[in-house]
Amino acid sequence: MNISAVSIILMALSIELNATEPEYRMGSEFTILNQLSGLEHHYGDKTGQGLSYFLDRNYGRGHGERLLFDFVDYSSLSLLGTPSSARGHTHLYSFGMTLNYTYHLRGKAVGPYVLAGFGGRVFQGTGDFPAGTIPTGFGENSRLGPVRYSYCPGPKLSFQLGGGWDFGPHWGALARYQVNRSQGHTLSTVEGGVTYRF
Repeated sequence: MNISAVSIILMALSIELNATEPEYRMGSEFTILNQLSGLEHHYGDKTGQGLSYFLDRNYGRGHGERLLFDFVDYSSLSLLGTPSSARGHTHLYSFGMTLNYTYHLRGKAVGPYVLAGFGGRVFQGTGDFPAGTIPTGFGENSRLGPVRYSYCPGPKLSFQLGGGWDFGPHWGALARYQVNRSQGHTLSTVEGGVTYRF
């Protein structure tokens, strides 16, 4: 084997090693969400927002997993009580942890991908109603106000389904649907946002 052949082999190995994707990547997400069933009637149809941190693990050939920790603010809503002249105020947010399976369609951690997973979520809701108000929905209370309540039912099972596009090693975009069950209600959202991997 001559020197030029050895040089070519070493160059090919160097290119292959440099192209190897890291096994672990950390990152963050910022999402805008729209409340769907179970949320819009009690906490409004305003746009909410979420902030997440995640750890990606790459198994090669497009397969991977994402461990996601997030905080979601579902916005707030002013509600008419009884009598109708009494107006109350509610607010809802949550903390969650989700494990997603991810698959990049091009076989490497760039370009389009799909994800699906499940995890746990803790909801925290608050309400403040003035005297003469009978609030309805979450934290239902038949007493005449003033009424303040805090709604925290404990961890609930959460499911996610979605997809996205990694434009390169750092920036990307995603969209996902999330559904939870809590206190007999189906709580679902659709989200879209940007991701940044460090």
